Amino acid sequence: MATAKGKKAAVPTKREERKLNQQEIKAKICALVASGLSLAKICSDEEIGVGYSTVFTWLRDDAEFQEHYARAREDRADVMFDELDDVSEAAQNAATAVEVAGLRLKADNIKWKLARLNAKKYGDRTQIDANVKAELQVSVTDEQAKRIAREVLGADPS
Repeated sequence: MATAKGKKAAVPTKREERKLNQQEIKAKICALVASGLSLAKICSDEEIGVGYSTVFTWLRDDAEFQEHYARAREDRADVMFDELDDVSEAAQNAATAVEVAGLRLKADNIKWKLARLNAKKYGDRTQIDANVKAELQVSVTDEQAKRIAREVLGADPS
C-alpha cells in the first residue's frame, strides 16, 4: 500500500499486535471485573485466553493496569452491594423456608465478600478516634510514708 507521499503504510509487527491485543484484554478484564464477575470466571473464558498467573504478572509489572484493576474491584463491590437488594426481594417472594435459608446464605456470603473487597465502605469494623491524656499526682505525707513502710516492711524506716 502506498501513502500520498509514496511511502508504505506502517504495518504493525507481531510484537506490536500482541501488545495491542494485551491492552485490549486488560481493558476487557477490568470491564468484566467491574460488572461483577470474578477473576476465576474471567480467566476460565476461552475468549479471554489468559490465566491467573498472566493477570498477576500484569498486575505486578504494569502500574496503569494495577490502578484500573483496583478501580474495577471497587466497582465490583458496588455491583455486589446492589445485588443484595435482588436477594432480599427474592427472599420476600420465596415459596419455602428452604429457599429463604438459601437466599440468607447467599446474602451473608455477599456481605462477607464486600467486607473484604472494600472494608472501609462495607466492613463492620467501627473505628473510634480518641485522644486521651491523663495525669496522676499522688501526695504522701511523711507520716503516711512511714506507716506504709511499717506495714509493708514490718520495720520502722527512721
